[in-house]
Amino acid sequence: MFNHESELRSGDYLFMKIINSAIEIKNNVNNEIKLGSLDIQRDWSYAGDVMKAAKLIIESDSGEDYVIGSGKPTSIKYLVEFVFRYFDLDYLNYFQEDKNLLRPDEPKIKYSSPKKIKEDFGWETELTINDILEKCIEQKLLEFNS
Repeated sequence: MFNHESELRSGDYLFMKIINSAIEIKNNVNNEIKLGSLDIQRDWSYAGDVMKAAKLIIESDSGEDYVIGSGKPTSIKYLVEFVFRYFDLDYLNYFQEDKNLLRPDEPKIKYSSPKKIKEDFGWETELTINDILEKCIEQKLLEFNS
């Protein structure tokens, strides 16, 4: 299973850190977001889609190994741009790169090849990266406003 995200994630995960920072900036609670490299690319899927894949595999009794992921790399820069644009903010006015947040020896690009699970079960992710981000933003806005 490659990275999978959900609107139920806590604030210390990347998606929620970005979203929480944008909400705080929009509401004048904070004035910066510190992240490591924006150039890192990962394969993010929706947790619900990943669980559907896991269920298919378990119920099949195939004994085969499968890769579960979207097969599409997305940069951290894209995540930040999308979220900040949602709040009508320019991330460049708030972003600070923090080298202390970089992981040593982290590959720049890491993504899946879910070809086998698609061929065997017809499975592929249903939600796009934009759909996932919007679900997470909507949930955080509910929490922030309650």
